[in-house]
Amino acid sequence: MNAPFKIGDVVDYVTPRAKRTPAAAVDWFVVYTNINCESRARGGLDALGYRTLLPMQRVWRTHARKREAVDRPLFTRYLFVGLGPLDCWHPIRTTHGVEAILADENGRPARVPNAAIDKIATAEASGLFDKTRASVFKPGAIVDVDGGPLGQFVAEVAAADDGKTVEILNKFFGDGWRMRIAVHRVRLSDSQDRTKL
Repeated sequence: MNAPFKIGDVVDYVTPRAKRTPAAAVDWFVVYTNINCESRARGGLDALGYRTLLPMQRVWRTHARKREAVDRPLFTRYLFVGLGPLDCWHPIRTTHGVEAILADENGRPARVPNAAIDKIATAEASGLFDKTRASVFKPGAIVDVDGGPLGQFVAEVAAADDGKTVEILNKFFGDGWRMRIAVHRVRLSDSQDRTKL
């Protein structure tokens, strides 16, 4: 068997194994970091070639009477790492900023379903974790409720405080019911006809 390189040959940098593994073949696991070291651990894992996900939330920070929007980790001290079937665990455990890999009762790293990772990444990309933005839904707007037991109903927005939930007013059989619902379950109605309420 011939080796592709001989001692003394100059070769280009070889992409680490994790980046060469197709995204669909990656399993996701949770890394527990040292205090305030989420970004440092992500940087180290990225440098080693692992796929990482560090969901961030945008929040308001007030310091010295100055208010500014800052990005903070959504899950304090946690990030996700994607591993292919041939990837090694040891470099992860020894990365600066990493304290441990979450494991089950048998000591095996606990796998996170790919669907959960997809939902977190989608929610972050859509701005669901941005607490600094004004709500899209203004009080009085007519909205359609998507899915669930209220899936066929039209409602009126009563209040929209944060970017995650909206308070809606439903009128069932003449009675008004107020309820909080996740913002991703409502959309502005095409019709602004209040008689449907």
